[in-house]
Parts: sequence; C-alpha cells; structure tokens
Amino acid sequence: MSRPLSVTVVICTHNRPMLLERCLQAVRRIEYPDLVLSVVDSAPDSHEARTLAARYGADYSLVPIRGLSRARNVGARAARSDIVAYLDDDMVPHIDWLAPLVAEFADQRVIAATGPVLPLTMAEASPNELQLTLETSSWGPDRFQVDRHSPEWFERANFGDVGDGNMALRREAFDRFSGFDEQLGRGVTITSGEEHYAYFTLIETGHRIAYAPQAIVFHPVSPATPEYSQHLIAQATAYAAFLMWRHPRYALRVTKFFAEGLLRKKRSWRKLGGPQQTSLAASLSLREVTGAFARGVFTWWRSVRG
Repeated sequence: MSRPLSVTVVICTHNRPMLLERCLQAVRRIEYPDLVLSVVDSAPDSHEARTLAARYGADYSLVPIRGLSRARNVGARAARSDIVAYLDDDMVPHIDWLAPLVAEFADQRVIAATGPVLPLTMAEASPNELQLTLETSSWGPDRFQVDRHSPEWFERANFGDVGDGNMALRREAFDRFSGFDEQLGRGVTITSGEEHYAYFTLIETGHRIAYAPQAIVFHPVSPATPEYSQHLIAQATAYAAFLMWRHPRYALRVTKFFAEGLLRKKRSWRKLGGPQQTSLAASLSLREVTGAFARGVFTWWRSVRG
C-alpha cells in the first residue's frame, strides 16, 4: 500500500489574530495522516501570529513586505511536503476539506486542485444543505478538470470556475514556474487575480487543474452593494489589462470575454445563480460601469509604474 501524500497547509495572515486562531482551530480538527501546519505572517504589527502558531504547533515564517502572493510563495518554498494547500486567515475549512482535495493528485497529470468556497453562514450546515448549496454555486457539485484541450480553457482559468483561494498545488510546481505573481493579490495595487493567473500559467504550459466539490471551505460574504460591484468590475478590469500587457497574443480573447459579459452572455460552465445568471453590471448605470472600468485601467497603470 502506497503512503499518503504529505501535505503542508499554509495559512497566510496579516494582522487578524482572531480570524487566524479560528482558522487554526478548524484545521487542527482535520484528521490526516501526514499534515504540517504553517503560518506565514505578512508585515505584522505585533507578535500575535507567531504566538498563535506556536500554540497550535504550526511552523512560522515572517515576511516583512506585505503581499498575499509573496506570502504564498514563501510558504510553498519553505514546505517539504508533496502537496502545499492554502487557506487565507478568514477561511474556515470543513472538517472533511483536505482528503478530497488531496485525492485529486492521484491523477499524475494534475498539478493543482481547487474546491468550492461557500458562505461562512453555512459552516454548521448539514450535508444535505451543503449539497443543495453546491447545486447553485458558481462551481457546482460535479468534479471536473481543465487543461488546454478544455473548451474556453483560457476564459475559465482567468475569469471562471477554476477556483478562488481554496486550492492545493504539488510542491514540485514551484520548481517549474515562478509561483504566484507578486504584482497581484491583496497587499499590492491589483488586489485580485493571483490564483487565476497561476492557473492560467500552469494550464498554458501543459498542466491540468482539478476541481473537488467536496473540498469545501467557508468564507465571509461581502455585501452585495453597488459600490462593491463597482469594486469588483474595477479589479477585474485591472487584471484584464495586466493579462493583455503580459500576454498581448490573448488581447482579443480578453476583449471578447468582457464584451460578451456586458451583453450578459451565459456561460455553460458558470452556474452562479442558476440558468438566469445576471451580470455584475446589470444593476449599475452606464456611468457607474464606465467609471469602474476607468478605475480598473488606472489601477493597472499604477501597478506598471510601481
């Protein structure tokens, strides 16, 4: 019988000790035969994260410069396990989160695996309630894989259903690519897109990403306000500009995807809201949408200028 794959769970944190402790408590309830816990502390104002890491038997790394992508890279390169799994400090993993995520790596073609992120209010839900929620979530209840042969693989990796935050990668992946791009992610100018850019990079170079619907984590839901919708559009625009700048050969595909989004084209691979999915821009005025796009382009430009 082969040994189980060893796993390091990396929790990246920045000045949120109460949330970090909640996450650590949840991970410690998970039963897995070969598990190391690692806290990566990004530009902290105190020693609280170090103290919590010691209390829960976790490794600790201090990163003096803020940036989620930088913290994730530090955590991965310090790991000595087969698999590196990630959680943000405000996430709460389901007690059965890890095993189905790691199981996807039985397929040697899989370089990374992801799972759904459900509202934190579902943390105490029954299995039936979780299954019902998955039925109408953006990711859905069925396993799938994405590689370069998948329809719309580029759009799915960069803007779609491959995953957000809840993920694991083979440790050897960090010997094959440069890791999470440190110009993206919380703590820098463009605060999103780092996971998707990693998925895109890995798929483009011939690797495969798997989705495990039972590998559930819970996360607080942001309020569905017009201001938040504008923020999401601005950040998506900044990421799209970054993508076209780095990879101009894909500029037409990016432009086409955004144009279709404004026209509220339905995607067969996106289940959010069921068959009547609505666009983020649907509840906003043309002026608000235009302003969000302009802020996104300016955000990208600020990122380029450093």
